[in-house]
Amino acid sequence: FQAEPSFLEGLRDKSRRTIAYFGGHRHNTDNTSTVSTFPNENWVVGGGGGFGCEPGIQQQGIVVGEIGFNDELSLYPALVDNRFCCRGHAGAWQY
Repeated sequence: FQAEPSFLEGLRDKSRRTIAYFGGHRHNTDNTSTVSTFPNENWVVGGGGGFGCEPGIQQQGIVVGEIGFNDELSLYPALVDNRFCCRGHAGAWQY
């Protein structure tokens, strides 16, 4: 996206609506390793399907989105226990 700064600027524009952008694919689910689109949110979403894990801290799973009564968007991760998704697969990191 660094080659298209207007795309990132569009994701950062909260003047007309709140934007939640979801991208991937990596074997991780987080909103801290991405390029900031503040005041909006973006998430990389991936993993948890048992295909494989990289060494180190893993946060694999999905993102849950809830729309409140005041139309406010709330996003949070629902993560898979790595002991179950990172075992017994070719190339998977073992605990």
